[in-house]
Amino acid sequence: MNFDRVRLSNFKPYGDADLRLTEGVTVIHGLNGSGKSSLLEACFFALYGSTALDGTLDDVITNGEEETEVELWFTHDGASYRVERRLKAYDGRIDHQCTLEATDGSDVTRDGARAVREFVTELLRMDAEAFVNCAYVRQGEVNKLINATPRERQDTIDDLLQLGKLEEYRERAGDARLGDEAVLENRRG
Repeated sequence: MNFDRVRLSNFKPYGDADLRLTEGVTVIHGLNGSGKSSLLEACFFALYGSTALDGTLDDVITNGEEETEVELWFTHDGASYRVERRLKAYDGRIDHQCTLEATDGSDVTRDGARAVREFVTELLRMDAEAFVNCAYVRQGEVNKLINATPRERQDTIDDLLQLGKLEEYRERAGDARLGDEAVLENRRG
């Protein structure tokens, strides 16, 4: 997967920003609090919505503003897409609009936060938590890894890779196999 372009309006510290990402490695650097993590969070939010956020929906709207918009253009497996999310705060509520469309001429469109999140999850074959864990280490997480005991470090890595889920699936498969063997044994006997 490649992020090709991200456009932000009133997202956290960004008033208006339009960043085109070219082929190769992109380095994001700046002072603490300058918006590096917010830029990545905007990309994750575009893909997965509120499930990719550390806080709540109204936390991403720039202070003093009533709405925010994030657009992300990305390519995956040779196909190109654009996803757009808009939030508008009013009367203590948040209105959330979301669309995804293919930009390469194919007939893929999704409307609504859930439909877009489900499409992205299926397309990338991972949910928001797995994607965020694969993509970057959040602020403060590096220090936890550095200062952890070897056992704590292993547990953290297992959690990041969701190895517990793999173990659960392995156990279920074993249980299902034993159940099948019992059914076959009953039929024989």
